[in-house]
Amino acid sequence: MNNYQPIFVNGQQMGSSFTLDPSNMRKGSITIVPNGGPPRVMQQEDFFFHIPEKGSLVRPCANCFKAPPTPSETFKACARCKVTHYCSVECQKANWKVHKPTCNNRVAGFEQMKREEEEATKAGKPYFSQLVLQKWYRDKMNHVVEYAAFHALEVYKGPHNALNKTHFCLFDMQFDETRPKDVDALKLLDVVPAPLSMLDRLNTNTSGDAFAMFKKGTQQGGMVLVFMDSSKKVIHVEAHMPDDPAAWKKTPDAKWKMHVLMQANSGGNKMAAAMAHSEPAAPPPTSAMIMKD
Repeated sequence: MNNYQPIFVNGQQMGSSFTLDPSNMRKGSITIVPNGGPPRVMQQEDFFFHIPEKGSLVRPCANCFKAPPTPSETFKACARCKVTHYCSVECQKANWKVHKPTCNNRVAGFEQMKREEEEATKAGKPYFSQLVLQKWYRDKMNHVVEYAAFHALEVYKGPHNALNKTHFCLFDMQFDETRPKDVDALKLLDVVPAPLSMLDRLNTNTSGDAFAMFKKGTQQGGMVLVFMDSSKKVIHVEAHMPDDPAAWKKTPDAKWKMHVLMQANSGGNKMAAAMAHSEPAAPPPTSAMIMKD
């Protein structure tokens, strides 16, 4: 990069000018121009591989919150809702009073969604399901979601100062109108913390017993996650338990939101790998990628 000059209007920086020489840039380079600073030349892998992939989500026991012994193992799911998992029959029985209303709500909700989808199909309209949001989180982006929630809820400050006991992590999502069932077509627009009291106002259909379970989980390092496309009025709520909450007090990533949005909307690490190994078109000397820092 040469000849970097900030541009000021009435004493306020409104932009900048600079020259890039492609012959001095590695294949796959991306130029980021932050607000109020010089551009940075980075590699695609700095965005797309910054957050390590973990595979499908590991579901802990809903009663004792213990995780399966190994990542390849899973606990048995509730036979009715097929969502909540337990490590033993004893834990399932102990948790039944708490789980029963949630289980009933889920089963009724699944039946309602099936009817709504059938009606939308008959009317020739797209149907936007919370199960697509669930699949995006559980099977595709749980590593990105965990990384985002860790930063948004300030878990890095330790158990006494983190926000996870008083706030949930809100993921602002956007469905593709033409591909409502396509998990890969979902876009993540923003990630912000919000008070747990807002759950009632979001019309999440979260019962009091389920809310109590969420609160119990946060006392042990868990995080409440809400995925929402407000324009489609589709909301999905999850309770996320990180692999090792005790080990999470570490230095935060100052550019976490940029890394989360770039990686979530790149189609995942596999697509990013394909992009990183593809032959890019030769950029002109002044080309740049502009994005808000």
